[in-house]
Amino acid sequence: MHRKHVAFVLLAAVAMLFAVPAAATNGMDLEGYGPISQAMGGASMAFDQGSAGLMSNPATLGLLPDGATRVDVALGLLGPSVTSRFPAFNLSADSDATAFWMPAIGALRHRGAMTFGLGVFGQGGMGTEYDQAAFLAGPTGEPVMSQVSVGRVMAPFTYALESGLILGVTLDYVWGGMDLQMPFAVGDAMAPAPGSLMDFMGSHVLGEAAVSAGFGAAIQGMMTGGQLTANDYARVEFADDSDFTGAASGSGFAGKLGVLYPVNEAWTLGAAYHFKTSMGDWEADTAEMAFYAGDGSGLLGDAIPGKIAVKDFQWPATLGLGAAFRPAERWLLAADYKLIQWSGVMENFEMVFTATGGGLDGETVGITFYQDWSDQAVINLGAAYLAQDWLTLRAGTVIASNPIPQTYLNPLFPAIEETHLTAGAGLALAPNQEFNVSIAVAPEVAQTSSKSGVEVAHSQFNLQAMYSVNF
Repeated sequence: MHRKHVAFVLLAAVAMLFAVPAAATNGMDLEGYGPISQAMGGASMAFDQGSAGLMSNPATLGLLPDGATRVDVALGLLGPSVTSRFPAFNLSADSDATAFWMPAIGALRHRGAMTFGLGVFGQGGMGTEYDQAAFLAGPTGEPVMSQVSVGRVMAPFTYALESGLILGVTLDYVWGGMDLQMPFAVGDAMAPAPGSLMDFMGSHVLGEAAVSAGFGAAIQGMMTGGQLTANDYARVEFADDSDFTGAASGSGFAGKLGVLYPVNEAWTLGAAYHFKTSMGDWEADTAEMAFYAGDGSGLLGDAIPGKIAVKDFQWPATLGLGAAFRPAERWLLAADYKLIQWSGVMENFEMVFTATGGGLDGETVGITFYQDWSDQAVINLGAAYLAQDWLTLRAGTVIASNPIPQTYLNPLFPAIEETHLTAGAGLALAPNQEFNVSIAVAPEVAQTSSKSGVEVAHSQFNLQAMYSVNF
């Protein structure tokens, strides 16, 4: 194998290890992939942005000059700031999850009418982490956290027709990881508070629970015997010690279709469709469920060992349309519209805990959190100006709807950002090398759950950098 090919394969393998949990931007999706797109407000459907086109419109990969090989190595930093508040009791907690690193790499080769290659990118996700003293932890004395990450390995192929129309496709291998440490109050069976265990087992305001006969009898026995009261807490945990993986993991496949048409020298149109992923259940072999005394005195009995299956957690289908316009030689303007179809994958979040020891071996508790996310409309607007032959300046904005309904807002799953302001620059280091950087700032937005009364405030800044070389 050629040395360049060996180096790329090794770098791709390394990048797969670093699909770290990420904070949300457009739902769980990033506002832009690669610094060229991100700096231009996430627009990406109708112009060349290197191998980052793998994540948006694969047909744009066909804009690589004939005979050229391009390699991109990128690194992103997501810096979320999330605060949860309970105004009724003047309580507040800041998430400690404030920095996530996301590497990416891609290699492309254009030969004749065809372009092909390989790329590894972090797709996105969401995550928060609150310490054991936060009000969200209740009396458990244990931390509260959620981390979700999704990454892709993509093999693209594009073909240019004589008319100028470029067709593109990718075959995607998708994998994901998840950690979760979540407490919730047991609650009063006669008047259960929204989000409590009794709500899930009876009134079904924020979710529902399906409890096997043996597990149900054990919980009922603890309550009638006085060992478990309405003021106590239940807690579910599955988490590993790694910053780069999740205790629960799953994988599968997806794909993208794209088209690109140069109308004339000034106008280019593009469109793409991303298929919904087909991943199996995300599973963790080590998990536990425990009950804690409401007075803060600690565990009630022993934690119950088990395993977890997160059921049918998928990445949504996305439709994208866009245009690029060159009003003058040094200018590029771009605009996209995307519809991210969250409603098809985020109606519910469901996990099943199966006990693996003691008298409850094989007994199950299925917990479903209602989500009811809406499809998300996203408008991407951007501009680039070639200020010098070696310097390109870029700016843009992202305007998006909030997909999360007020009823089901959960402080562990904040994905409520709506608007981003973006900027960046590209430097030509040599005739065959360039370096691009970008920043995106999302001003603070706040939303309050109409059922729990908990408010979540979320702001964020994201940075990306990419080194590119052409052979």
